[in-house]
Amino acid sequence: TTTSNDLMTILKAIQKGTGPFDNASLRKKLLTAMENQVYRDGIPAAAEQVASGSTVQDKVGWIGSTDNDAGIVTTPKGDRYLLVIMTDNGNYQDFSQIEKIASKIQTIVYGKQ
Repeated sequence: TTTSNDLMTILKAIQKGTGPFDNASLRKKLLTAMENQVYRDGIPAAAEQVASGSTVQDKVGWIGSTDNDAGIVTTPKGDRYLLVIMTDNGNYQDFSQIEKIASKIQTIVYGKQ
């Protein structure tokens, strides 16, 4: 079983370039792939609503009624934070619940930018 803390630990290592992510070239490729993945309805959509022009490098996952999103968000002002949201009782590949949660969290933390 993967927990939100597990995903946060991985994101921290990716962001810092430590552990298995210490190769700068491979890390850059990974972050580019995360930024360009096609599921942009969760954390990326919320980040854009709260701070237009934000960059999000995230990884989504789902199984059954569980939808998850874990990402590195960089605002246009250069603020960076990590966000992991794991939900249950949703619809398969429906990240609207994650988008709502992420938008509320980001608005509380950063306000509307």
